Amino acid sequence: MTVTVTTVAGTALAGSDFQQKTQTLTFNPGVTTLSFQVVIVNDRTAEPTETFTVQITSVSGATIADGTGMVTIVDNDGALTAVEPAPAGTVVRPLTRSALDQAVADAKRIWRAMLPGADLGGVTFVVGDLPDLQLAFTLGDTVVVDATDFRSAPEEVMAAYCEAVDIPHRADALRWQPGPVNLWQGWSEWHRDAKQSASIAPPAAPQAAAPDALPERVAAMVDLCQPHYERLHAARLLP
Repeated sequence: MTVTVTTVAGTALAGSDFQQKTQTLTFNPGVTTLSFQVVIVNDRTAEPTETFTVQITSVSGATIADGTGMVTIVDNDGALTAVEPAPAGTVVRPLTRSALDQAVADAKRIWRAMLPGADLGGVTFVVGDLPDLQLAFTLGDTVVVDATDFRSAPEEVMAAYCEAVDIPHRADALRWQPGPVNLWQGWSEWHRDAKQSASIAPPAAPQAAAPDALPERVAAMVDLCQPHYERLHAARLLP
């Protein structure tokens, strides 16, 4: 008996959460169990619990009653929790249900533009009831690196970061050969510039939009996030 088994993304995505895999397994006479191993992508980003499925897509020599199994990935980087109120004096514009629904519509439009022809039927965009949305966080021992600082002085910032987190510093890690990376296959358009690069490029000149020029829903999110960005920026690692 032979079966073909493949992974199917759910809330966990192939490439960023697990490595896509398809394999044909052959059960010889007397064999009742075979393994199908999937590599889970480990990173340092705190995420909610996510799932994907393993499905039998074809079978020869047998009948399958249930050919789908659910796999749950439990994050090992700590919970995402809000432990402080928003800073005093923070101006927060209300995020209405219509504005949130519009944000979801915008997200779908962007996905379709990046992945023309892709089937987004299995992609779920969730907007909860957020009448009093606030962002809150604590820094603790977190090391904050500003992207502009890093791009302006990559050698110095990398050395300071490695010292701060107590890992060896390798200057050659800031140089690489241009070309694609296997894990980027599903998101190649997002990594177009990275694929053509060989080192960290200097930052481009900032092009901040005037607040009055932003759509109302975007301006509301800017107002919500700006105090937290300023707090992070003040605590950033400096070489």
